[in-house]
Amino acid sequence: MNPDEGENDYIYVNDTDTWITEGLGSNPDGNKSTTENLFVESETATLNNATTVNDVTVRSGATLIIEHLLTIDGDFISEGTIIFRSTASQAAALDEVPTNTRIRGKGFQIERYVPANSRSFRYLCTSVDTKIQQTQLFLTTGNKAV
Repeated sequence: MNPDEGENDYIYVNDTDTWITEGLGSNPDGNKSTTENLFVESETATLNNATTVNDVTVRSGATLIIEHLLTIDGDFISEGTIIFRSTASQAAALDEVPTNTRIRGKGFQIERYVPANSRSFRYLCTSVDTKIQQTQLFLTTGNKAV
């Protein structure tokens, strides 16, 4: 056990393809409390339901797939891979985080569900939330964008 892990934490190591817990005794999928931390030590763990936890840590070589809303009250650390995977019925998302939250690491991925028979997703891009006018966000020469 790593020194970061405590008796009230969810730990996934995939030796039995289930979550092991130090004192908790259940799967964190759908958890609603911010007192527990979540550690993915190896292999791939999936959260299919809206889940609330304190810290999330994904170790090197491990993967966490999130298919619903994830709410955190602590730090979000990726030493491995974290995938936000939308499905036909649910968009994966990270809820608004507290100002003191640290989001650190690399390996964050977004997988957007796009129906095969829909042309409405021809233009996909990252979301933009700004008070700056769109014309100030792009390089322009005269009246034309560069």
